[in-house]
Amino acid sequence: QPVAFHRDVSSHNVLVNFAESGGLQMTGRECTLKPDFALIDFGLAVRSDTWHHEWSESNLAGDPRYWMSPAWMAFAFGFDHVENHQNPSFHRQYLTRIDHYSLGILGLEVLFALWDVEHRFDEDRAPGMLEARKVWCSFWEAMFSLFQMFHMQGPEETRQYLECSAQDGIAHLSDVLKQVQQALRTAEADPANAGRAPLLHVLADLVDEHGVLEWSDIPEIGRAHV
Repeated sequence: QPVAFHRDVSSHNVLVNFAESGGLQMTGRECTLKPDFALIDFGLAVRSDTWHHEWSESNLAGDPRYWMSPAWMAFAFGFDHVENHQNPSFHRQYLTRIDHYSLGILGLEVLFALWDVEHRFDEDRAPGMLEARKVWCSFWEAMFSLFQMFHMQGPEETRQYLECSAQDGIAHLSDVLKQVQQALRTAEADPANAGRAPLLHVLADLVDEHGVLEWSDIPEIGRAHV
């Protein structure tokens, strides 16, 4: 962050390595490999020290599935709309937390796509998690539909759709994402979820336009929990 904003944090730009030695961990009766992660492809990165001057003159970048609401606002209505929005946190989010948001979306995608729904998170052992997954699926399906429109029908038709659409437009995406955040925080607050509460807390904050966690805070939260 002191050097650059990546602007394209997404599933295809993260490498995962499971080391054959040194990464084996015992969790109860289970043996698991602890993965190492690497972020690649800085071709769309911008200098973070000049971004606050250049943001409104730069092109939108990255995978649209990981675009935050203010990015979609800029795409549909222009950067002035973001700067003058009644919620100034959207402007702040675009200026300072592009990578925070997209990493949060990626984290939610991994969490809710890879779990064993039938056995991992039943309501008795993990209250609220199935509800969180339900609202996440609603958000991701809406975002993926917009992504498909963008690539199959083109940017101009997608822009016209967003300009005219109220029910399924940007405001709808923001509302459903708020439901995701609320569901995560509700699950986080339940004592039965104490073991996963730090993860839920971080993910909810990363995708929130009012989020406050910095990169240095996240490892500290994990270490404090351990």
